[in-house]
Amino acid sequence: MRIALTRVLRVRKLTAANMVCGVCALLSLAGCASSPIVVEDSKVNTLSLRLGFNLGDDKSAPSAYKSGSAIEIGLAKVHGNGDQTLAAGQDPVRMGGVTFLPPQTIHTDCNFNYADLAYRWRKFPNDSELGFELSGGIGRAALGMDLTSATQSASHQYINSGLHYGAALIWRARPTTTMQLRWTGFDSGMFVVSIDGVDSLGRYELLLTQALGENAELRAGYAKWKINGSGLFDSSFRATFSGPEIELGFNF
Repeated sequence: MRIALTRVLRVRKLTAANMVCGVCALLSLAGCASSPIVVEDSKVNTLSLRLGFNLGDDKSAPSAYKSGSAIEIGLAKVHGNGDQTLAAGQDPVRMGGVTFLPPQTIHTDCNFNYADLAYRWRKFPNDSELGFELSGGIGRAALGMDLTSATQSASHQYINSGLHYGAALIWRARPTTTMQLRWTGFDSGMFVVSIDGVDSLGRYELLLTQALGENAELRAGYAKWKINGSGLFDSSFRATFSGPEIELGFNF
């Protein structure tokens, strides 16, 4: 009886030990040192679409820049790429179960899509030419990355939802023409603890806006994106995209 009980206890101890070892191995794999994936491209084009639904009973044209508030829906698309060289002695890059060991050069191709739904408040004090706006809502960021080297390739899609917020300075050069300096932020950590996705981003824009009739407007200028994220077993990533932007807007 004692022998049988001793065997049962040993089996349970071995099973528990194996489980602990498995968990430790998993945590060790997750914590393996790796170099971040870094992508920089200064020749990207940002294509955007924005829909605005003005709140209140103002009788002026919906596309006119004035004090007031609105609900806005925005969509933006960016495609960028870049090369990253891993020097001898550097930590490897990991993505999608593939490990890129140094020394070698990795080419990264990115497709980034961003959507937001926000409440926007705009104010021109004393009906002056200089105004500002604030916005806040929810955003969804999706970054698809393809990594290729001379002998390997890997792909992964990083998607997260989070808090969207922004601010802008606006100068009304003419009733139908404005200059805008805008900043937009995104933070997925406000909703959930992110283990695989886009963690945060910053979008910086300098835009000339021209009204096209009562409901449409065209924005053109310069945009810069800074995107940060990570994966459960992947390297963290930092993507910086900049270049011209074209945005078509419709206001109702």
